[in-house]
Amino acid sequence: DRERVMAEHLRVNRTGEPFNVDYRVLRKDGRIVWVHDEAVLTEHLAGTKAWHGVIHDISERKAMEEDLRYLGNHDALTGLFNRAYYETEIARLEASRSHPVSIIVADVDRLKEVNDQLGHALGDEVLRRAASVLRNAFRAEDVVARTGGDEFGILLPETDEAATQKALERIGKMLARDARAGLEPPLSISFGSATCNRGESLLTALKQADDEMYRLKK
Repeated sequence: DRERVMAEHLRVNRTGEPFNVDYRVLRKDGRIVWVHDEAVLTEHLAGTKAWHGVIHDISERKAMEEDLRYLGNHDALTGLFNRAYYETEIARLEASRSHPVSIIVADVDRLKEVNDQLGHALGDEVLRRAASVLRNAFRAEDVVARTGGDEFGILLPETDEAATQKALERIGKMLARDARAGLEPPLSISFGSATCNRGESLLTALKQADDEMYRLKK
């Protein structure tokens, strides 16, 4: 963070305001740690000025803050984004210039039967397998989220219908790979998709994708 810290040094040297910055430093042993650096400018009788302050290691606090941020945006069971983050991204993409935006909704088939007959621990494992399939099928910039008990949503910025169909084909291949592994119970997922072009409503596309998924599920 050298450039940011030096810029702040120059600013407070001009203004005389207290220096108060969090930044990362590289230790001699190669570890990167977070520090909080605070100082005030003092003037001596001889007219010279000097900064006096203290630097604290705040790595533990920063790690806790990062954990809290992660938990606030992610589903604890699957590690995917959660519904709150998903809805925030829908609102952001609605107002963005990332069109066309495509949406895929997914629902794990027969999860209630698995939970009732084989136990919730195995049901959770099915959800983790489904999350792994979905995570590996998409780009880093795509938003893959668990939006409900057995429901998932994927937001694909700058993705048209043809690219969305290719993504669905990738998922199909990964589901086939999961099936070949012979894991029980078999993993089955129903999908629906829709594309929102500029000037259209992303929420309307979401409803269209939902309707298609439930139609195929039935």
